[in-house]
Amino acid sequence: MTTASQPALPGFSIALGSLAHLRTTNHHRKFPTESPYPVGDPYRKCLRKILCSKAYRRLGGKTQVLTNPANGHIRDRSAHTAEVAACAMTVADILGLNVTLCQAIAFGHDIGHVPFGHQGEDFIANRIGRPFTHEVMGLVIAQEIERDGKGLNLCWQVLDGMLRHGGSRASPTMTPEASVVRVCDKIAYIFADYNDLLRVHYPVGYALREAMHSFGGNQRERVNRVIEAFCRESIEQGRMSFEHSTEARDFAELKKLMYEVYGRVTLQDVSRILGPIYDFLEQCKVHDPALLLALMTDRDVMYLHEQRFLNVDHVMQTSVGELIPHLPREIDLCKVDLDW
Repeated sequence: MTTASQPALPGFSIALGSLAHLRTTNHHRKFPTESPYPVGDPYRKCLRKILCSKAYRRLGGKTQVLTNPANGHIRDRSAHTAEVAACAMTVADILGLNVTLCQAIAFGHDIGHVPFGHQGEDFIANRIGRPFTHEVMGLVIAQEIERDGKGLNLCWQVLDGMLRHGGSRASPTMTPEASVVRVCDKIAYIFADYNDLLRVHYPVGYALREAMHSFGGNQRERVNRVIEAFCRESIEQGRMSFEHSTEARDFAELKKLMYEVYGRVTLQDVSRILGPIYDFLEQCKVHDPALLLALMTDRDVMYLHEQRFLNVDHVMQTSVGELIPHLPREIDLCKVDLDW
């Protein structure tokens, strides 16, 4: 393991803008832009659309790691998204990449998340019997559900970056900005989630605590250290890279330790709550129950769970209620539309 006392890279500021030649400048949308005024950076319009979307607003009511925490400082999905964007903007600034594209991808990357985080995602996948993921769901929302079914008309580069931020979806053809967000997503949640575990006094264990402290004494030091290592390795490799350096290997080990903890912290039977709600939605035939459940927030689900005699009116009182009249009747939650 590296130690937190090691100095920062000498002359690191000299390397500012070293990968500016990789900066993404091209863009294309599925439909012509409807903007009545010119936009200097086309990705700024994508960013505005995402930040003003209903899907983005719902992130504040969705689980990051801990569901319905009593402590208001514990992160929800919206807070996590902002931290990913902050990390990605910093990396893009240092390397000379497209900061606005990084912002747009980062703020949009998790809009497909469902209630109760990854466990809710697994529940829906099991119910529909197909591989359901929040990465694909994010594109479905952006292209087929937002703006009363018309979609946000985001640039292809933003959508592709949103799709490839997690799992095994990395591609050699993805933009460097998409690669930045993919790495910064992990940087943000590994250190922030650990911080939140300490807030609830979870016994993280000696090995994880020591591994975490090897990156610094607090979250800011840890994030800065990994961002510097990520930038340094990328400059050395001439492309976005975070796998060869000592810090990269140590971070990979730290991630493994965190994932061992995640399995224990989120040990909850979400089907006990989601199951009856899914069954009710299926019987109502208002719309596809998987789609409705996927669009709900944690608060929506808990509100429905608390009703002694559940009826359709309760569903219409949730954040999904105002979406239902505008939802297309046929939506494939597991299909990506980027072939244009």
